[in-house]
Amino acid sequence: MVVVLKKKVQKRIAVTISLFLILVIGLIARIFWIQFIQGSKLSEIAQSQVHDSKALQSPRGTIYDRNGKELAVSILTKSLFIDPYEVKDPEFIANGLGPILGMNPAEILEKINYGGRFVWVKRMLEPEVVAKVIAFRKDNKLNCLGFEDESKRYYPNNTLAAQVLGFVGTDDIGLDGIELMADDVIRGSADNKKIATDAYGSPILNSIFSFTARKHHKDVYLTIDNNIQFIVEQAMDKAILETKAHAMTVIVMNPQTGEVLAMANRPTYNPNEFYKFSQEQMKNRAVSSIYEPGSTFKAMVAAAGLQEELIHPNDILVDQGYIQVADRRIKNWSGDSYGSVSFTEVIKKSINTGFVQIGMRLGSEKLINYAKAFGFGKATGLGLPGEENGLLFEPKDMTTPDVATMSIGQSIAVTPMQLIT
Repeated sequence: MVVVLKKKVQKRIAVTISLFLILVIGLIARIFWIQFIQGSKLSEIAQSQVHDSKALQSPRGTIYDRNGKELAVSILTKSLFIDPYEVKDPEFIANGLGPILGMNPAEILEKINYGGRFVWVKRMLEPEVVAKVIAFRKDNKLNCLGFEDESKRYYPNNTLAAQVLGFVGTDDIGLDGIELMADDVIRGSADNKKIATDAYGSPILNSIFSFTARKHHKDVYLTIDNNIQFIVEQAMDKAILETKAHAMTVIVMNPQTGEVLAMANRPTYNPNEFYKFSQEQMKNRAVSSIYEPGSTFKAMVAAAGLQEELIHPNDILVDQGYIQVADRRIKNWSGDSYGSVSFTEVIKKSINTGFVQIGMRLGSEKLINYAKAFGFGKATGLGLPGEENGLLFEPKDMTTPDVATMSIGQSIAVTPMQLIT
């Protein structure tokens, strides 16, 4: 009896162990199948079901002056989004966030009513605003609000070289100045970022799927010298106060290399808050304003006359205080009459009548050709946005008075950048 019972117990144990082993083997086989045979396929299916994707903009490259001082840098800021699907009381959230964000609650309500699972509320928030939103979210247990890190452009010197540097829009796109000119070089890449979601599609931003390495693009070094730029802008501010001038532009160039060491404008603006300023304040007059150069153009006329051997330094010209060209009487700027003077004296005293005589000897075709050879009538190639070509006659369109007035820097329009180069 005892022996029979013992055998039955052993048999049951054996069956149990066998079933357990079969179960374990089956489980191991299943794990192996899922992990190594179907793993990649199932992972793709799982990720397609539990994640969304959005563009992640990596930081822009830094803009430096010639000595390595930072002129434009990128910093990470928080941007606020909302999941409208999770919103229980739209008006409460709109009224609560409005004062914190400095927005009209109606605008926030409109964003909530837009629907979907991800809507920007306000981007690139200041740290103190972020802290207030976090407190509001925590106090009211709102899981519909979240933050995303975004790259924000920052100009540590505020208005310094503003028109040269330009500024960047919300989506990290250069909109003016070097930021626009070199945008393809310094702009970070917009890569798709995977965001894990729960069963309802709500973002889980700290999941393993949300990690993407940020790529930094190339930095840019300018010929601008930060110290010279600062001195120039201080002098300009003083001059504006003294002269009550409406606008001013200054360029400092190394004559040996052509490198621009400073380029400044007044009025100006702060690229950190570019949206507060007008187009007139943002204008880079060094490349986009044209004007009649006046007596500064006479140096080119003198060079052309000497090159063509139509005049020599000691040649004598007669000045009676004015010169009649067709129906146009052109006087000396000083109102004086110098009589018989050498060409050297004509240059020293900037005598209009002397330069008109040289211009008439050159004629329209040579005068225009030399102007073009000196770079007038076309952009300098500096590359800054908005650069003007200036205004230059075609020789066939010029009258005799046009030739005469162009010889003293009228009937032609140039940019400051053209003139200095």
